[in-house]
Amino acid sequence: MTVSLNQDHQPVSARLNAAYRASRDISEFIGLCKGVLADAVVNEKEATFILQWLDLHPDVHGVWPTDVVRTALDTFLEDGRLSSNEESTLLEILAGITGAPIKVNTRTGEIHGNASTELPLFEPNQIIFSDRHFSLTGKFEIGGRSTCEQWIIDLGGKLQKVPTQATHYLVIGAIGSRDWAHSSFGRKIEKAVALRESGQEIYIVSEPFFISQVRAARG
Repeated sequence: MTVSLNQDHQPVSARLNAAYRASRDISEFIGLCKGVLADAVVNEKEATFILQWLDLHPDVHGVWPTDVVRTALDTFLEDGRLSSNEESTLLEILAGITGAPIKVNTRTGEIHGNASTELPLFEPNQIIFSDRHFSLTGKFEIGGRSTCEQWIIDLGGKLQKVPTQATHYLVIGAIGSRDWAHSSFGRKIEKAVALRESGQEIYIVSEPFFISQVRAARG
Protein backbone atom coordinates (compact mmCIF):
# COMPACT_ATOMS: atom_id res chain seq x y z
CA MET A 1 0.00 0.00 0.00
CA THR A 2 1.32 3.43 -0.96
CA VAL A 3 0.97 6.16 1.67
CA SER A 4 0.61 9.73 0.43
CA LEU A 5 3.08 12.14 2.00
CA ASN A 6 2.85 15.90 2.43
CA GLN A 7 5.66 18.41 1.79
CA ASP A 8 7.20 17.53 5.15
CA HIS A 9 7.31 13.84 4.13
CA GLN A 10 4.65 12.89 6.70
CA PRO A 11 1.47 10.86 6.02
CA VAL A 12 -1.41 12.99 4.77
CA SER A 13 -4.03 11.13 6.78
CA ALA A 14 -4.49 12.74 10.22
CA ARG A 15 -4.68 9.31 11.85
CA LEU A 16 -1.57 8.02 10.08
CA ASN A 17 0.21 11.29 10.76
CA ALA A 18 -0.47 10.97 14.50
CA ALA A 19 0.75 7.36 14.47
CA TYR A 20 3.88 8.42 12.59
CA ARG A 21 4.63 11.18 15.08
CA ALA A 22 4.07 8.87 18.04
CA SER A 23 6.44 6.22 16.63
CA ARG A 24 9.05 8.89 15.86
CA ASP A 25 8.70 10.48 19.30
CA ILE A 26 9.00 7.14 21.12
CA SER A 27 12.27 6.44 19.29
CA GLU A 28 13.48 9.92 20.23
CA PHE A 29 12.39 9.36 23.84
CA ILE A 30 14.34 6.10 24.10
CA GLY A 31 17.39 7.85 22.68
CA LEU A 32 16.94 10.64 25.23
CA CYS A 33 16.75 8.13 28.07
CA LYS A 34 19.88 6.36 26.86
CA GLY A 35 21.69 9.69 26.84
CA VAL A 36 20.60 10.40 30.40
CA LEU A 37 21.86 6.97 31.47
CA ALA A 38 25.30 7.47 29.92
CA ASP A 39 26.82 8.30 33.30
CA ALA A 40 24.62 5.79 35.21
CA VAL A 41 23.04 8.67 37.15
CA VAL A 42 19.65 10.36 36.95
CA ASN A 43 19.64 13.61 38.88
CA GLU A 44 16.80 16.01 39.63
CA LYS A 45 17.65 18.30 36.72
CA GLU A 46 17.60 15.41 34.24
CA ALA A 47 14.33 14.07 35.66
CA THR A 48 12.74 17.50 35.25
CA PHE A 49 14.04 17.72 31.68
CA ILE A 50 12.46 14.36 30.81
CA LEU A 51 9.16 15.52 32.28
CA GLN A 52 9.32 18.75 30.25
CA TRP A 53 10.05 16.75 27.09
CA LEU A 54 6.97 14.61 27.73
CA ASP A 55 4.85 17.76 28.16
CA LEU A 56 6.00 18.95 24.72
CA HIS A 57 5.13 15.66 22.95
CA PRO A 58 1.39 15.03 23.39
CA ASP A 59 1.31 12.27 20.74
CA VAL A 60 2.94 9.84 23.19
CA HIS A 61 0.76 10.68 26.18
CA GLY A 62 -0.73 7.48 27.55
CA VAL A 63 1.50 5.33 25.30
CA TRP A 64 3.85 2.71 26.72
CA PRO A 65 6.64 3.16 27.76
CA THR A 66 6.34 6.93 28.14
CA ASP A 67 3.27 6.56 30.35
CA VAL A 68 5.26 4.50 32.87
CA VAL A 69 7.98 7.15 33.09
CA ARG A 70 5.44 9.97 33.27
CA THR A 71 3.57 8.35 36.17
CA ALA A 72 6.83 7.80 38.07
CA LEU A 73 8.07 11.35 37.48
CA ASP A 74 4.75 12.94 38.48
CA THR A 75 4.94 11.04 41.76
CA PHE A 76 8.64 11.54 42.44
CA LEU A 77 8.71 15.26 41.63
CA GLU A 78 5.46 16.15 43.38
CA ASP A 79 7.41 17.64 46.28
CA GLY A 80 9.85 19.40 43.94
CA ARG A 81 12.82 17.16 44.71
CA LEU A 82 14.21 13.72 43.84
CA SER A 83 15.28 11.57 46.79
CA SER A 84 18.09 9.03 46.52
CA ASN A 85 15.60 6.14 46.61
CA GLU A 86 13.49 7.78 43.90
CA GLU A 87 16.61 8.35 41.82
CA SER A 88 17.54 4.66 42.08
CA THR A 89 14.01 3.58 41.16
CA LEU A 90 13.91 5.94 38.18
CA LEU A 91 17.31 4.65 37.06
CA GLU A 92 15.93 1.10 37.15
CA ILE A 93 12.85 2.10 35.13
CA LEU A 94 14.87 3.84 32.41
CA ALA A 95 17.41 0.99 32.25
CA GLY A 96 14.59 -1.51 31.91
CA ILE A 97 13.00 0.42 29.06
CA THR A 98 16.19 1.07 27.08
CA GLY A 99 18.10 -2.13 27.77
CA ALA A 100 21.02 -0.08 29.06
CA PRO A 101 23.66 -2.21 30.86
CA ILE A 102 22.79 -0.83 34.30
CA LYS A 103 21.47 -2.56 37.38
CA VAL A 104 20.95 -0.71 40.64
CA ASN A 105 20.77 -2.28 44.07
CA THR A 106 18.07 -0.03 45.54
CA ARG A 107 19.13 -1.01 49.09
CA THR A 108 22.84 -0.23 48.78
CA GLY A 109 22.84 2.09 45.76
CA GLU A 110 25.50 -0.03 44.04
CA ILE A 111 25.45 -0.12 40.23
CA HIS A 112 26.07 -3.31 38.29
CA GLY A 113 26.18 -4.16 34.60
CA ASN A 114 24.32 -6.53 32.29
CA ALA A 115 20.76 -5.53 33.04
CA SER A 116 18.20 -7.03 30.68
CA THR A 117 15.25 -5.12 29.34
CA GLU A 118 12.09 -5.72 31.33
CA LEU A 119 9.69 -7.22 28.83
CA PRO A 120 6.06 -6.34 29.63
CA LEU A 121 5.11 -10.00 30.07
CA PHE A 122 1.66 -11.06 31.20
CA GLU A 123 1.60 -14.85 31.29
CA PRO A 124 -1.43 -17.01 32.17
CA ASN A 125 -1.31 -20.15 34.29
CA GLN A 126 -1.88 -22.16 31.12
CA ILE A 127 -1.91 -21.49 27.38
CA ILE A 128 -4.99 -22.79 25.57
CA PHE A 129 -4.17 -23.52 21.94
CA SER A 130 -7.42 -24.75 20.38
CA ASP A 131 -9.20 -22.00 18.41
CA ARG A 132 -6.96 -19.30 19.92
CA HIS A 133 -5.19 -16.65 17.86
CA PHE A 134 -1.40 -16.27 18.16
CA SER A 135 1.00 -13.60 16.94
CA LEU A 136 4.78 -14.10 17.14
CA THR A 137 7.57 -11.54 17.20
CA GLY A 138 11.35 -11.58 17.48
CA LYS A 139 13.77 -14.44 16.81
CA PHE A 140 13.33 -17.84 18.40
CA GLU A 141 16.09 -19.99 19.86
CA ILE A 142 14.15 -23.25 19.58
CA GLY A 143 14.54 -23.55 15.81
CA GLY A 144 13.00 -20.60 14.06
CA ARG A 145 9.60 -18.98 14.01
CA SER A 146 8.26 -21.48 11.48
CA THR A 147 8.77 -24.28 13.99
CA CYS A 148 6.75 -22.45 16.62
CA GLU A 149 4.04 -21.61 14.09
CA GLN A 150 3.72 -25.26 13.11
CA TRP A 151 3.34 -26.28 16.75
CA ILE A 152 0.51 -23.77 17.15
CA ILE A 153 -1.26 -25.09 14.06
CA ASP A 154 -0.80 -28.72 15.14
CA LEU A 155 -2.38 -27.89 18.50
CA GLY A 156 -5.40 -26.24 16.90
CA GLY A 157 -4.31 -22.61 17.16
CA LYS A 158 -4.50 -19.88 14.51
CA LEU A 159 -1.80 -17.48 13.35
CA GLN A 160 -1.88 -13.69 12.91
CA LYS A 161 0.87 -11.48 11.50
CA VAL A 162 0.24 -8.67 13.98
CA PRO A 163 -1.73 -8.39 17.24
CA THR A 164 -5.35 -7.34 16.78
CA GLN A 165 -8.47 -7.28 18.92
CA ALA A 166 -8.88 -10.96 18.04
CA THR A 167 -5.44 -11.96 19.35
CA HIS A 168 -5.21 -14.08 22.49
CA TYR A 169 -1.41 -14.48 22.75
CA LEU A 170 1.71 -12.63 21.63
CA VAL A 171 4.79 -14.86 21.86
CA ILE A 172 8.19 -13.15 22.10
CA GLY A 173 11.31 -14.90 20.81
CA ALA A 174 14.24 -15.06 23.22
CA ILE A 175 16.94 -13.88 20.81
CA GLY A 176 17.42 -10.14 20.95
CA SER A 177 14.72 -9.60 23.57
CA ARG A 178 17.05 -7.43 25.61
CA ASP A 179 16.94 -4.75 22.93
CA TRP A 180 13.28 -5.11 22.02
CA ALA A 181 12.36 -1.54 23.02
CA HIS A 182 14.38 -0.06 20.15
CA SER A 183 14.10 -2.95 17.67
CA SER A 184 11.65 -3.35 14.81
CA PHE A 185 9.82 -6.25 16.43
CA GLY A 186 9.15 -4.08 19.48
CA ARG A 187 6.23 -2.47 17.59
CA LYS A 188 4.18 -5.65 18.00
CA ILE A 189 4.92 -5.67 21.72
CA GLU A 190 3.85 -2.03 22.03
CA LYS A 191 0.62 -2.86 20.17
CA ALA A 192 -0.11 -5.78 22.50
CA VAL A 193 0.52 -3.61 25.56
CA ALA A 194 -1.85 -0.99 24.18
CA LEU A 195 -4.51 -3.64 23.57
CA ARG A 196 -4.16 -4.89 27.15
CA GLU A 197 -4.45 -1.37 28.51
CA SER A 198 -7.64 -0.88 26.47
CA GLY A 199 -9.19 -3.85 28.27
CA GLN A 200 -8.51 -6.70 25.84
CA GLU A 201 -7.52 -10.03 27.39
CA ILE A 202 -4.32 -10.60 25.44
CA TYR A 203 -1.41 -12.44 27.04
CA ILE A 204 2.22 -11.51 26.34
CA VAL A 205 4.41 -14.56 26.86
CA SER A 206 8.11 -15.40 26.61
CA GLU A 207 9.58 -18.13 24.44
CA PRO A 208 10.60 -20.37 27.40
CA PHE A 209 7.06 -20.23 28.85
CA PHE A 210 5.54 -20.88 25.42
CA ILE A 211 7.76 -23.93 24.87
CA SER A 212 6.90 -25.34 28.29
CA GLN A 213 3.20 -25.01 27.44
CA VAL A 214 3.67 -26.67 24.04
CA ARG A 215 5.41 -29.61 25.68
CA ALA A 216 2.65 -29.91 28.26
CA ALA A 217 -0.06 -29.79 25.58
CA ARG A 218 1.70 -32.39 23.45
CA GLY A 219 2.06 -34.71 26.43
